[in-house]
Amino acid sequence: MRGLLALGLALICPAALAAPWVFDPPIPVSHDPASRAFVHLESAGRKSIAVSGAWVAVTWEDNRDGLSRCYVALKAPGKNNFSDTVRVSGDHEAFEPAIVGLGQGRFALAWEEGGQVRARLLAADGLGKPITLGARDAAQVSLGYAQTDGLFAAWSEKKKNYWQVQAARLIAGRAGALKAGRAHPIESGKIEGDQSYPSVAALSAKKLVVAWEDRRAGHTRILSSASHNGGVRFAPPQQINEAVWRGQMGGFGRGTGVMRVALSRYGPGGVAAVWADKRDFVSGYDVYAAFASGATLAFGANEKTQDDFGNEIAQWHPAIGADRQGRVAVVWDDDRDGTPDIWLAWRTAGGWSDNLAVPGASGSGVQSDPSLALDEAGNLHLAWVEKADLNSPSRIRYVLGRWVDDKK
Repeated sequence: MRGLLALGLALICPAALAAPWVFDPPIPVSHDPASRAFVHLESAGRKSIAVSGAWVAVTWEDNRDGLSRCYVALKAPGKNNFSDTVRVSGDHEAFEPAIVGLGQGRFALAWEEGGQVRARLLAADGLGKPITLGARDAAQVSLGYAQTDGLFAAWSEKKKNYWQVQAARLIAGRAGALKAGRAHPIESGKIEGDQSYPSVAALSAKKLVVAWEDRRAGHTRILSSASHNGGVRFAPPQQINEAVWRGQMGGFGRGTGVMRVALSRYGPGGVAAVWADKRDFVSGYDVYAAFASGATLAFGANEKTQDDFGNEIAQWHPAIGADRQGRVAVVWDDDRDGTPDIWLAWRTAGGWSDNLAVPGASGSGVQSDPSLALDEAGNLHLAWVEKADLNSPSRIRYVLGRWVDDKK
């Protein structure tokens, strides 16, 4: 009922009238929450939802049995509900699962379990055998895929002094088998600070881009690097976020904060990035995006995605979805209307749209931690965490935005 009411209200909102999607009523992904169960959509790169053909999959962690474990649910073609929950992880504590679609109803999953990174395949007929990626101390895994044979994982791995980002090609074989190639560091030289929360976007079997949070400068920056030979060697890293720090607080600190970069393939051969950026330190984090294309895949100017109504409050958990036609959408949560809601912006020929409170993912209660994917037709698939209030148990909801207008 609340979703239908939100949809009706959105129809009279100017941003909703201009939106290139029409939203269905939301549906549940996870079951109604247990009395003390909490769910998290927190994968590196914010890839907790994926589309594969006409299938949709959502993965998350929750503590329903007293221990954090990873789960997944599938929505079959033509269905308006998700399957029963399937446990992905094993017997140890598990966190931050990520997922990517491989086409024809197949998916790859990766997560942290017992201090290691694990991965396995998923299809309608079940899960493949899990494998281990990287060394003993590894976490924060992200996945990217491009047809054909362009499946890659990136994660952060503890070395002698710092955490360092690694990447490897994964090979999806027959009968649910998954194999991992040799892991390679993004940088082979001396590391001077932690590298964490990587995100990976694959453009082909040989070309990929990895971005991450980097602490070598004494404050967090978003760096990226491209590989043109399947992740064996990477170009020297470049900074994505523009440096605007000028000692605004009397010289205190070394730079503004940024965090949680997310990447998506964009257009025929580019990459889109989004992250949380605290350059306007008075109002908290804002959402910024940047785009890379061409031979070097160098990122261009930073673009703020929230509108003027969101400038005075903090934004959280930005996620991005893009497709080969060049459509780009960004979502996040903020409380500009009094409670946390999911907000949406999309890129147009004239810049970023006015922000839209997503129908069914806004209103009373708490809506947060979104994850986003666009399918080949431009339809928008969104999952998020919903709670009655900040201290209540949580569940996951999903909404489909159907693409209706190529000119908006």
